[in-house]
Amino acid sequence: MTCSCCGPSSETSEHAVCPADGSTGDPVKRLTVAAQMKGPVPAKQEFWLCRRPDCRVVYFGSEGTTVTTNQVHEIPGFKAGGRGLACYCFGHLEAKLVEEVRTSETSSTVASVEDQVRAGNCACEVRNPSGKCCLKDLRALVAKAQQAGKGLA
Repeated sequence: MTCSCCGPSSETSEHAVCPADGSTGDPVKRLTVAAQMKGPVPAKQEFWLCRRPDCRVVYFGSEGTTVTTNQVHEIPGFKAGGRGLACYCFGHLEAKLVEEVRTSETSSTVASVEDQVRAGNCACEVRNPSGKCCLKDLRALVAKAQQAGKGLA
């Protein structure tokens, strides 16, 4: 299962530290940052993604640029406390996926997204704030929900 979004997400493989909270950021392409912006696109530079849920910074750049949650079209799911999207290309909500696993102990969402990716219908590089394919995150979310369900049995 490959598409352009399933490969490396940045020109750089180096990690950097978020200036707001000190967490390590994941490299992301400027194209991804530009696609997420509500307003002007920051100047060309290297960018990283801050995944820390309690930090308002979404992206930070090598030239000191920061992009906060109020500057992007949609707050990334990993900063939305389970109320956001888990799959940006096809609109799958994290809460709905977790509820599906809770009620049926499985999810058809991952297979559906795999089919769409195989068909070349994804645009993760511009739709997903991480610039990466969501399949790894979806699988992890399903596994976590399944584990939580076993704890209730």
